[in-house]
Amino acid sequence: MVYAPSACREIGREFPDCSVCRKPGREAQRAAWGCDEPAVEPVFGVTCSSCGGDGCAECGDTGSITFNTCPRLALRARPDILDTMRAYQTFNERHVLPEAGGTRDQPSAMLRAFDLIDDERAAIERERDNYRLQAATAAKGPKR
Repeated sequence: MVYAPSACREIGREFPDCSVCRKPGREAQRAAWGCDEPAVEPVFGVTCSSCGGDGCAECGDTGSITFNTCPRLALRARPDILDTMRAYQTFNERHVLPEAGGTRDQPSAMLRAFDLIDDERAAIERERDNYRLQAATAAKGPKR
């Protein structure tokens, strides 16, 4: 899925990219993105699935879960999540459900995961929209 990377590019943020960090001389980038070991600072975050971003004990009342490793490493550690993301992408692009049958025939965990992915995409869209609004406001200059 390229949704988050394209959103990051649009708002001027870097998103971990293996084709960049694997090049010679990119050791500092690999360290910042947590390619080989956890980075000092969080590399990316997602909305807490327990509270939906409202804050709870699971996320330390922040509303999000942060990761100090490259997203690819996080996904390699949990192939079930990568499988779910691929199933979501297939459903989103081709309208094909992962299991035979209709919506009621799908595993409830899969449907909850699809809802979480939709929520995360919406959060990314809100951040992108806020960035666009701020950029447009800044371009107009101060009010007189």
